[in-house]
Amino acid sequence: MDSLLSSPGMIATSVAVLVMQVLSLLMLWINLHFFRKQSIKYQSLVGHFGDVSAWGTPGKILKPLYIVTTILATIVMVYLFVFQPHLF
Repeated sequence: MDSLLSSPGMIATSVAVLVMQVLSLLMLWINLHFFRKQSIKYQSLVGHFGDVSAWGTPGKILKPLYIVTTILATIVMVYLFVFQPHLF
């Protein structure tokens, strides 16, 4: 960990990597928020047509998969950046 903060360039790179990962997680949250809002609108639309069951359960598999893969990718990238295996 000491080598991570050993130079100003590495500090700047560390901050840039961490900011990018935070932006990635923020994008995850925004996408989930928009999906939830659109899902409510589509349920309402289909409900007005009279067949509420037609909408089903969208994102039943893809939404959790998206959440898990994004969080895991963030953790792996930060881990590989902090503990760079080629330096050991």
